[in-house]
Amino acid sequence: CRRHGSGGAERCAPAAAATPLSPRAAASLLASFQHAKRAACGESHDAARLDTVLAGRLAAEWRHRAAELAADGWRVDYSPRGASLTSDPVFHTASKCSFDATVRERAVLRDASGAVLDDAADAYAARFVAERARSGEWRLTGARVLG
Repeated sequence: CRRHGSGGAERCAPAAAATPLSPRAAASLLASFQHAKRAACGESHDAARLDTVLAGRLAAEWRHRAAELAADGWRVDYSPRGASLTSDPVFHTASKCSFDATVRERAVLRDASGAVLDDAADAYAARFVAERARSGEWRLTGARVLG
């Protein structure tokens, strides 16, 4: 805001228009989620990256999963194999949208000794909800496997 003249009125520039989540940015957000999930559930159990791509209940759910794995000495070796949007983001408000995607990954569950307990390569369809954080960055706040 600027004050104009002595005792003049204060004028504020309008806030910058919010950037909608583009299909390209949504795909990038999904890729970041896959990598954050790999770090959180992997050998290092580094859940800090989750908060760069997730918020709300979804963030709490994945932090909880990572903490349970760490407490048991287990890990999941995720190998992201990509994600592709199957719908463009649909906006419910200026700061909340949803989009569908096909996610491809491999997950190998290992116990404390490193023994393989489960090994699954999967492709699944999911609907994601993204919301704009106060910082202006988009975060995933919901995910549901479809069909």
